[in-house]
Amino acid sequence: MGMEPQIKNNKAKGPSSLVAAIGHLIGFEPEDSLVLLAISREGYRVQLVIRIDLIGSSQEKLLEDSQRALLRAHQEAGADLVLPVLYVGKNWQTWREFFKNLNKVELKSLTLLDALWVDQNRYGSILCENQECCPIEGFALPSDSSLEKLQLISQGKAVMGKRESIDEYFNFVKENPKLTLNLAKLIKAKKRSKNLSWQENLYNRVFVNLMQSDQELNLLAQAEVLFATGEIPLRDRLISEVLHELQSQDHPLDKLHELKTRLLPVIQSAPSGQAKTILSCLGLWLWQLGEAVWAEAAIKQALNHDETYRLALLSLSALKSGLAPWRFVDCFNPASG
Repeated sequence: MGMEPQIKNNKAKGPSSLVAAIGHLIGFEPEDSLVLLAISREGYRVQLVIRIDLIGSSQEKLLEDSQRALLRAHQEAGADLVLPVLYVGKNWQTWREFFKNLNKVELKSLTLLDALWVDQNRYGSILCENQECCPIEGFALPSDSSLEKLQLISQGKAVMGKRESIDEYFNFVKENPKLTLNLAKLIKAKKRSKNLSWQENLYNRVFVNLMQSDQELNLLAQAEVLFATGEIPLRDRLISEVLHELQSQDHPLDKLHELKTRLLPVIQSAPSGQAKTILSCLGLWLWQLGEAVWAEAAIKQALNHDETYRLALLSLSALKSGLAPWRFVDCFNPASG
């Protein structure tokens, strides 16, 4: 278990420090899960975190799914090391053969560093059977001294107790009649406009409010966001340009979480059929910056509003397929057409 992975440019203390940060990496504390940490040998940086649900799948199926996911991690993200972490409570010993088999399969330049189990606040090696270095009771996880954990918290990477808490985050609360009225006024204004400058000015206001405002969005700004994301050319342009702006920032995740928080009142109080557009855009931004769990929650909530909404359907399918997110978002970049 002698690995010293890094997140960003900071040297970690070891596997225990990294495992303690997993909840912050994926957004919640996993249960009945296999988490695959795909790492690049150069600098020992975590390139990709893959969580596979154990419920309802045989070990044979999970072996296939794990192999497929790791091959994609190598091809798409340049990972060449992998550290699997198993969350099944005290039954981890029944999985030893599974990881021995995973270690045997042909993974094309991917090396299995070890396989770890986690049960509450303890962890240990599954593959090592030497009780002198890897006792069966494992070791205590660091509670608040994990370097990776502190770095992720500083980047705004919060952890929810349960996956369900993330799924419920974007739930509709109650329609705001004033927001509905403002949106209706914008629709009328569009019908009256004789040229494209009206939409261009609207787009510029929305972009500035999203990216440069530190204030809560007022009702007019909320309505303009909803309207702009409902217009396909403006929506696609926003997806591309907001992402470009986020990626150019020193702390893109800070800005993304701020954006998510400011858009939450819009999502929770939008008129029927309107929230799906901003939820889908937010889901794409979250996915592009590595927040796949949050992205899936936003996109699924868009589909709760309208199960036929094509952008949400395409986004969810792409996210679950393991496609590299930057390949999907290129479709929205005018320069790539």
